[in-house]
Amino acid sequence: MRKKIIKLAFSDSQIAKNVTVVVQNVFYPFSIELVIEHLENNVPFSILTDASNKGNRKLFTVAVQYYSLQNGLCFKILDFYEDAFEDSRSVKNQLCRVLNDNGLNWNNWYCI
Repeated sequence: MRKKIIKLAFSDSQIAKNVTVVVQNVFYPFSIELVIEHLENNVPFSILTDASNKGNRKLFTVAVQYYSLQNGLCFKILDFYEDAFEDSRSVKNQLCRVLNDNGLNWNNWYCI
């Protein structure tokens, strides 16, 4: 999705293509790495997700919310994914995948 936005805005620009590569391969992984570092050492967090329909496509965002002594209340995007289903089982399975992929522990999850 990020790639499509940049392509639409800069369809004829090599610079935009280079920006896409930097965002996808450097900034995005680094930002996820920072979130994971903040959540180490049993920091409690909550998970938030929402769906957005674009035509027949269902796009989901997964975010975490937690408290940091240095930054206060933090709200960070952890993942974007597309899934054809919006039922509770599919959402749960995707949330489990995102947490597992990022090495986050369900024991630190709190429902708000």
